Amino acid sequence: MALLALAKRCGVDATPDLQEALSAKNASVRHLAVIGLAGAGDDRAWDDVFDRLRRVLQHPPRIPWSPSDALWCVIYLGQYCADPPGKMELLVGVLRRSWNVLSPTDVSQLQKLWPGVEPTGDTMPQAPDATALRAYARDLMFKPL
Repeated sequence: MALLALAKRCGVDATPDLQEALSAKNASVRHLAVIGLAGAGDDRAWDDVFDRLRRVLQHPPRIPWSPSDALWCVIYLGQYCADPPGKMELLVGVLRRSWNVLSPTDVSQLQKLWPGVEPTGDTMPQAPDATALRAYARDLMFKPL
């Protein structure tokens, strides 16, 4: 919980600490690090979170969080995928190839937060609304436990 407190208090300045926590041995620490990045981080952790998303989609965690780690990763990554070119294509490709691994709840949230991202064809969706993604993350981050 200290990671979320750090993210809430320090905002983007917490990014390096949250990024480091992504490699923690404890699954809960990694999960909370992604939540903190989604709600307060900047783009410095993009590559690490993208790697985490790929791992989570290949080997879903034994702890069934809701929202899932995969959704939290997408919420973070989507905020910073419009620039530089190529990031959005990477993210959409991974999501579409693994769509069937996502929970029904995650699919529903993704369709609301990023219309067009679902695997409906070859068309690349518009970039998600970074402000809406951040607001969604912060709303959940600041709810009482």
